[in-house]
Parts: sequence; structure tokens; C-alpha cells
Amino acid sequence: WTVHNLAVGWTRSQVWYDLISSKAPPEVLHKFSVVVLSLSLGNEGFALTQSEQVMQEIAQHFLLYLRKAVQELRHRMRPGSRLVLGGPYANNGYSKAHLAILQQVRDELATWSEVDYFIDFLVEPAHDGQGHWREGMFRDDAHPNSLGHKAMFDCLDLTSMLGPFW
Repeated sequence: WTVHNLAVGWTRSQVWYDLISSKAPPEVLHKFSVVVLSLSLGNEGFALTQSEQVMQEIAQHFLLYLRKAVQELRHRMRPGSRLVLGGPYANNGYSKAHLAILQQVRDELATWSEVDYFIDFLVEPAHDGQGHWREGMFRDDAHPNSLGHKAMFDCLDLTSMLGPFW
């Protein structure tokens, strides 16, 4: 296995759509058997608002550009490659209203036909059921620590995620 981490911190879904559509030609993506895309609603400013209307607007913007990014990836990946999509994850700044919208986003992402495997991070062990990190699993309100990362990894079913590449 060779892993290429092309993460760019603090980027939004629209930035990823723009990067993929302008800087990721098929010949670059064809070398990958598995591509994982996992973006945070937190980077869209989701945790910074308490207005349910603004939360919904942020979620819709996130879904629009994440879907475009996923479609561009699928179009540019070689046939037989696996596209894995990470779902929303905890943040200690989330309220019950945030959680309800996170769950709506998760439910929509899980239906996208372009995706071979969806990672649900709003489950045990990575999530306390209220939108927050479980105790002892966060570095700050928005980010997991090493235990939190392990808990997120434990949300994966590697056989299903990697399919024939496992």
C-alpha cells in the first residue's frame, strides 16, 4: 500500500470542487485504487451559528459542492476504483439543532450512487449521541485527539470500504 494524503486544512467544499475540477486530471487520479474524501461541516462555519436557517443554508451549500466534487472524482477516476466518502463528525460546539441537521446531511450522503462506501462517524465509538466527541477523545472542540482518531477509524469496515483491494 502507498498512501497519498492530499489534505488541505481549513478548506471548504467549494474549494475542493474547484481543486478537483481544475487540478486533478484523470491521468493523475487513474493511479489510485481507492480515493477517500472526507470534509467537515465545521470548516463551512457550521458550529459558529445558532440560527437553524443559517445552519440549513450552510448544510445545503456543503451538500451542493460536495456532490459536485464527488461527481468530478467519480468521472475522473479509473473504472473499478473505489470512492469512499466520510460523513459529518462530532464537534463539542454543536447543539441539538446542529445534530439534527448533521443527521440529515449524513442520511443524504449515504444515498449517493457515485460513492462505493460511506463512513458514518455519527455512531459509537466516535460520537456521544449528542453531536459531541466522547469524553477524552478530543484535542479541542472541533478536532479529535489520538483516541478520537482511533475511534473514527473504528467506524470503518475495511472489507466493505476497500472491496476487492482488501
